[in-house]
Amino acid sequence: MKAILLSLLCTLALNVQSMEIKKDTIDKYVIDKQVIERFNGRQLEGKTISKYIIAYKNAGNVVEKNHIIITTNKDFSLNGKTVNQMKYEGLIIIDGKEATNNELSHLKADEIAKMENYKAGSKVAESYGDKAKKGVLWITTKNNKTSETIYFIDGRRVRKDEVDKLSPNKIATISINKEEGNSVIEVITKK
Repeated sequence: MKAILLSLLCTLALNVQSMEIKKDTIDKYVIDKQVIERFNGRQLEGKTISKYIIAYKNAGNVVEKNHIIITTNKDFSLNGKTVNQMKYEGLIIIDGKEATNNELSHLKADEIAKMENYKAGSKVAESYGDKAKKGVLWITTKNNKTSETIYFIDGRRVRKDEVDKLSPNKIATISINKEEGNSVIEVITKK
């Protein structure tokens, strides 16, 4: 038994010595099927990443770490339709203001910084009441100069004066989230 164990240990030691040691890792970036020679992060500015995969490949004494990045469609489509083709049935908000389908159809894809679709029944859709019963299409343009503060008390959207009327003794927590100049203030009251 000792002879077998000793033989296995010797074989293992020889195998370990013959293994190549990886010395370097090279990062390679592929964004939307295009190889990026000198990635510095700027290639992703204004884009939303929809998929990020890291794949490793052995290449001699080097390990290639491939960063495969897929961004959202540049034409900002929803259900296969671009903003110019779309007739949205829910509430449309462009830069914090209610908008019409006509205004939406005149918006160019390269003017859009961000587009979010909040389904009916979501917290955001419910905060707008009946006019958002079919959802909310929230668009922020690149020239958005407006900022909006949205207030919630216990998950219900309210006006600022309702928050101002709250007694500090009734407040359990307040959280403030800022995104692209807009603020969401959420107040949870004590039960």
